[in-house]
Amino acid sequence: MVIILTIVPAFVLGGLLACTIYYLTKKKGTWKTEVESHDIGGDRNYHQHMQGRDDIEAQEFYIDLKSIHLATDNFSDSNMLGQGGFGPVYKGILSDGKEVAVKRTIQLF
Repeated sequence: MVIILTIVPAFVLGGLLACTIYYLTKKKGTWKTEVESHDIGGDRNYHQHMQGRDDIEAQEFYIDLKSIHLATDNFSDSNMLGQGGFGPVYKGILSDGKEVAVKRTIQLF
């Protein structure tokens, strides 16, 4: 009886620990320390929010990593606008003259 009362909780705790480690490992892969080329304005919720708004034109565009580095002068401190909860925000000027704000995310785990 003593063996059962020792082994069963140990297996349960081991299973919970394994699940926690798996969850944290999977979640870690979603936080990047570097900026990747991706869809800036393509979020479905963003488009649903913008539907029917005449005063703001919703646009989708892609910016590659090289262009972001050029626009922000390689994330220069002189272009830093501030610090948000997920990382610093930099001012950038694209090759076509458009001003952009770029958030560089930090790794949380």
